[in-house]
Amino acid sequence: MQTCCLPARSAAAPDGAPAWCTRRPARHAAQRPPSRKRQELATPKWYDKINFATGNLPMSVQPGVQFNGKMYHSGEFKGTVACGMRSHVVFKPAMAFNSEKGLQMTCDGCELQDADIWPPMWIIFTKQFELGLMGMPQMLMKGDFGGLEKATLGFEMRPYVNITVTRDGNATEGSASTKKLIAYPFRVMGLAASGFGKSYVVKVNASGNTVSTSKGINWGTVTYRDYVSKFDLGNLPEKDVLNQDMTVSLYEVDGSTETLLGSGVYTCTSLMRSQCHPSPAIVTITSSDNSEVAAVELAVVWDESPDPWFASHIRGVALSFPSVQLKDPLAGQVQSSSGNGTAGPAETQAVAKRPGWL
Repeated sequence: MQTCCLPARSAAAPDGAPAWCTRRPARHAAQRPPSRKRQELATPKWYDKINFATGNLPMSVQPGVQFNGKMYHSGEFKGTVACGMRSHVVFKPAMAFNSEKGLQMTCDGCELQDADIWPPMWIIFTKQFELGLMGMPQMLMKGDFGGLEKATLGFEMRPYVNITVTRDGNATEGSASTKKLIAYPFRVMGLAASGFGKSYVVKVNASGNTVSTSKGINWGTVTYRDYVSKFDLGNLPEKDVLNQDMTVSLYEVDGSTETLLGSGVYTCTSLMRSQCHPSPAIVTITSSDNSEVAAVELAVVWDESPDPWFASHIRGVALSFPSVQLKDPLAGQVQSSSGNGTAGPAETQAVAKRPGWL
């Protein structure tokens, strides 16, 4: 066996080395470049322009298509495929020498006796493995629409084929991992009555757990900025989050009396980036006679740490006034309107509620 060792920067064989001892680039270490056909499909192909007018508004549209795709896998996969055969082989070789033709070797027959053939067998070592092929075709359209020049519009579809191998009796990530489920009703819309005399509370019930907002006044819409921890429905696996009914109830609070105005049901059917979609969800509140009372915007997040998501989506500004002093003659007007005959400056205190999304 002959070996050849070259410096890292050498491109030719050293003196005295055989001709085969040349340095070849390590193509296996670099990523394989895409094929020419794939590059052609990934490049948008534009067709002829279509010029038309809508009334006095000229338009020019140029359609196009683009194809792309990728393969993906998730999880570890170890597998073995084997087949075998056992037999007794009988050979009948013959060898002859001729001064004119030289040495000749033949085999008159080959017979297999007591042959046993084992069919292909396979074994897989994995907890969960996914292999898929995803296509990403796009329908493109560019053109001039009125005053908009070189505007481009695209529609992308993602059809995919997925193969999943899961070992029975072993919990996978999708079914075993538990995360916090937060159902945050942050806005009520469509209430008929408004004013300071009444306030409103929203309650969410799921799997026997109930969370409730604080009291809110209707300023056209009722907005809640409570702490996220108030709406924690517990740690649940993904299978318990999907297709689970959540009952959203709206109450009117007058003093210490709560009156049920109506309720609605929300079901999370899909999760994307730890959010139930569509996000936020609009839950219609209906009364006992099936009339629509209001609509509640509900954000449902299933994540190990949901606070950053709510901090980036819910904003609040708070103002605090330690004291407000009213001087004459404004103080006298306020006192006369309230029926208090005491003269002198009036002092009141107003503290705004701080935002509570953390």
